[in-house]
Amino acid sequence: MTLAITTVCTSIAAVSVSGVKICDLDNIPPSGTRVTPILFPDPANPLSNFTPEVESYGGGSSRLLDVDYDLNYVYIHCEVGAGRTGLDYLEGCVLNVQAIYDAILSIDVFSGGVDIMPTSNIQIITMADPSGKNYLGCALTFHVKEFWR
Repeated sequence: MTLAITTVCTSIAAVSVSGVKICDLDNIPPSGTRVTPILFPDPANPLSNFTPEVESYGGGSSRLLDVDYDLNYVYIHCEVGAGRTGLDYLEGCVLNVQAIYDAILSIDVFSGGVDIMPTSNIQIITMADPSGKNYLGCALTFHVKEFWR
C-alpha cells in the first residue's frame, strides 16, 4: 500500500461547509481576491511532522508501518480592514472555523487515511494569501494517521 496524502487532501476538499470554498492541493488560489472565505493547503508548508511507526518485525517490503503526519491549511475569511471597524467579520470567521472543524470531525468516509483530527491552537490573526495580500484568518492543522503498508 502506498501513502495516500493527496487522497486525504481530496477527502478534505470534498467536505461541505456552507459559504466556504475548500480547496485541494491542485487548486490553491493564486490570490484570495473575490474567493473568500476559503480554506486551502498551506503552499509554503502543506505537510509536516511525518512520523512512520513500525508495527511488525522484519524489514523491507514485508514490514508493516503506520504513519502519522500533519496537513497544514490556511483559512482566509476577509480582507484585513473590511467593514467599519475592522472587527465586523470576526464572528463570521470564528463561526466558519467552527463549522470547518465540525465537518472534519464528522467525516464518515475518509479516503486515504484511517483517522483525521484537527489539532491546531486556533488564533484568528492576519494571514497572507499566496500573493501576499493580508486577510483575517488562521492556520489550521489536521493530524492524519494512515496504515502505510
